[in-house]
Amino acid sequence: MNKNCIVLLFLALFSFACNNESNQSSSSNSIGRDSSAVSNDMLTKDSNQISPDCTNTIMAFLKWYKTNYEIVNPMQDAVVSLKGDSANAIYRVDFDAAEKYLATLRASGFFSERFLQRTLQYFKGADVNLVKTKQNDGPPEGFEFDFLLLTQESESLLAHYKSSKTAFIAPNQVKLVLPENTLFFTVQVQQGNCIIDSIGLGTK
Repeated sequence: MNKNCIVLLFLALFSFACNNESNQSSSSNSIGRDSSAVSNDMLTKDSNQISPDCTNTIMAFLKWYKTNYEIVNPMQDAVVSLKGDSANAIYRVDFDAAEKYLATLRASGFFSERFLQRTLQYFKGADVNLVKTKQNDGPPEGFEFDFLLLTQESESLLAHYKSSKTAFIAPNQVKLVLPENTLFFTVQVQQGNCIIDSIGLGTK
């Protein structure tokens, strides 16, 4: 085989290799884009399918609380009481009463287990503090407000809750503007339903 034939054969093989690499690269890029597009579409569809209107859930919670306030609020009040001999009695958390209160919240279906466990931990921390301070009169420290509405004016707030305004301000947060204050509800979706993970105070 002469030199010219060898050169032509080499050029042909080189050209074939380059074209094949180019085709593989193009195919790889195409798969990457398709995978990304499918992934994004799936995320969008899933997000739309599992994101009910959590603002409605917050309003439903307020309606439930107003209806059951005369039952639920005394249960919160019973969580802390004076314990011990009359001369040396101090405020303590009654954990049996606390469990009954939390069981009622759980039964409502509006609260996550995380919310309930955080509330229980709050009670435990408050009890430790009450033992340290040995408080025996006045409103028990840490229990001066409604745990679900974060106010001392719960009845007034619930009486006018229908005039409140709700809005999504983040994928998992609902803002509730009330006459007296503003609450922020962190929510999560379980089996297509919104439930409350935490409640915090904010500014209007």
